[in-house]
Amino acid sequence: MGILKSQLTNTGFADAPTGFIFLKTDDTVAEVKVAGYLSLNLSTQLDELSIYKLAAVYTTDSGMTLFKVVFANNLWSLADI
Repeated sequence: MGILKSQLTNTGFADAPTGFIFLKTDDTVAEVKVAGYLSLNLSTQLDELSIYKLAAVYTTDSGMTLFKVVFANNLWSLADI
């Protein structure tokens, strides 16, 4: 299971890289909210992540849901807004 398709967008200024992350997954909401989900599944794109981004995530149980991107304990994760 995991991310089937991803697109990261950047807008705003270089010192505050805002934007959106669009993810299509075959996971549930509970699975995408596990600590480190983005660190594990977007390991080649970690340098593009920012706490100033929002993630629009398609899950198998809830369809499209909006999350905030968080960084804690050296892990990138998704959390409820």
